[in-house]
Amino acid sequence: GSGYAYDPDNRRVYSLDWDGTTTSNETVHFYGVDGQRMGSYRVHADAGGAPYYQASLTLVLDETRVYFAGKLVQTTKADGWGGYNVTNVQQDRLGSVGSYYPYGESRGSGGSMFATYSRDAGGLDYALNRYYSSSLGRFVTPDPYRATTGSVNNPADPGAWNRYSYTVGDPVNRIDPRGTNWCDPDFDDCTPSCGFGFMPTPDGTCSPDPDPAPPPTPTPLSFSITCTITLQYRSVGDGSLGLFNHAYLFITKSIEWSDGTVEHSADLIEALPERDTLLDWGNLRGYTWYNFSATGDSRDPRDHPATDPKLRTVSGGIANSSDVCFRAGRIENDAYTFPRGIPYDPTSGAVYSNGRNSNWFISRLLAHIGLNLGTPPSAPGWAEDLGTGTW
Repeated sequence: GSGYAYDPDNRRVYSLDWDGTTTSNETVHFYGVDGQRMGSYRVHADAGGAPYYQASLTLVLDETRVYFAGKLVQTTKADGWGGYNVTNVQQDRLGSVGSYYPYGESRGSGGSMFATYSRDAGGLDYALNRYYSSSLGRFVTPDPYRATTGSVNNPADPGAWNRYSYTVGDPVNRIDPRGTNWCDPDFDDCTPSCGFGFMPTPDGTCSPDPDPAPPPTPTPLSFSITCTITLQYRSVGDGSLGLFNHAYLFITKSIEWSDGTVEHSADLIEALPERDTLLDWGNLRGYTWYNFSATGDSRDPRDHPATDPKLRTVSGGIANSSDVCFRAGRIENDAYTFPRGIPYDPTSGAVYSNGRNSNWFISRLLAHIGLNLGTPPSAPGWAEDLGTGTW
């Protein structure tokens, strides 16, 4: 399939060729102030690789065009092998590149541009405001403008009564650059369409519009943000063993805009071993689960009533204070930048003398920003040797 996007003057600025499973070709087009296409670039997206998966978006040159006195004289196109082909171009008086019959059907090898139109893969010519079919010799949709005495669609001219006709039946001497009004290319009334904010001049060039319509002034939006930081804990395992508890932090953010829009997010911060192998846990790893799901996970306090024996909230959580959002940001940053190389030990030192566990990790985060949210019960490693490791 194909998809297109256009600027305010109906010039095509984006095209997509899609094979139904993957994006095969995405192309963006750039124009000069006189409305003529200057270059086209293919969009190359890369998701990146492990471990960071840093995505990138690159524009790769596909075609450039050079004009002289309003006529296309040269193109440079990518050859698909990393190189480029430079071609000198000669437009005829109608603006065509290639050999055509009067109504645009290709002769011999044909071409890619008939009378200022760009030919799509489907065979139709894009005329800014309408599509033109060279095989039918007519536009595929009616002229959107009504015929008036002072226009080329003069009701006194029977040839103008057909709102689908191309150049009122005279394709040899006339062109229709915008798909709405024919003109004679031997006169100055066929100046190209100027870009937004520019207007045509008598000599056929474009100059800034002295009185352009002012763009609409956006209405500024105000907002209020509310954050909460809650210390949670749950029993290790399925909740029945009751050996000790695993502590973690639950952070929520809510932004309410003046237009009534509300945005919510919930992040969960905890530490886990690199591996689940007994006595071979690897290092302690900090994790921040952004936009944590509110369903299907026992660590999310919103899934459980206060009587749930598996989940508890430590008293002392903070919300709506003046610096809670700032502190939440610091916690998430510290969790992200937590140093590697500290061995994981669920007993926090009994197996490995310098080993630490998830409870130590959470207490270390809170101590680093001077925040006391209480102490979870049966939490070995909590607040032990908080000087271990540096940020």
